[in-house]
Amino acid sequence: MMKEYKFQPASQIINVSEAATAQVKWSGVRIAYSVLGSVSSLNGEPESGITVEAIGVRASGLDCDQLQEEAITESTGQFRIRGLKPQCNYVVRVKASPDVNQHIERAIPAGIPVKVCSRKLYDSILKCFQTLLLVEFVL
Repeated sequence: MMKEYKFQPASQIINVSEAATAQVKWSGVRIAYSVLGSVSSLNGEPESGITVEAIGVRASGLDCDQLQEEAITESTGQFRIRGLKPQCNYVVRVKASPDVNQHIERAIPAGIPVKVCSRKLYDSILKCFQTLLLVEFVL
C-alpha cells in the first residue's frame, strides 16, 4: 500500500501522556496503481513462485522507461504488481533473468502492454513453458 499512496504528514511525533487519548489526522493521496493477474502452465495449473515484472516504456513527453516493479506469484498463480505510475505505459512479463525463473523456458504472450490510468488493472494472464528435462525411455 505504501507504494500507492502518499500520506501527509509523512511523519509526526505524538506526545501522549499516560492514560490519555490523542487524535491525529493524516490525509492520503493515491499516487500509483496495481496490475493484477495470474501465471499458469499450458495445462492450466497455477505456477507459484514465478517473478513477474512491469517494465516502463518511453512515451511521448513521459519519462517512464526507467520504471520497473515486480512481484512473485502466490500458490494460486496470482500476482499483484504495485507502484505503477499513472499515465505510464508498461509491459508486464515473466522476468527473464539468470537468477529467477530458471525452470521457465518462455511465456506466452512474451509481454502484455498496459497503460496505467486511474484504476487497478485486472486479468493479465501469462502462460509458461517449463524447460524440458532430459527423459530416457527404455523399451
